[in-house]
Amino acid sequence: NGLTPWDKYSTAQRMSWAANRKCTRVGDLAYCLLGLFDIKMPLLHGEGPHAFTRLQAEIFNTTDDHSLLA
Repeated sequence: NGLTPWDKYSTAQRMSWAANRKCTRVGDLAYCLLGLFDIKMPLLHGEGPHAFTRLQAEIFNTTDDHSLLA
């Protein structure tokens, strides 16, 4: 089909796809990225920016690609 699977892109590249995304709730940005990184973590409504911190921790715990640090 000519499409490149999303997991062939670096962590940093996939994160950049959401850089300009606007959400009404702070935690929603992290939650919308769960599928893109194949992350499974509980949704804790009302946690605010901590959701993104948890997402980053899960990404680092599940992959050897630490391109987010570059």
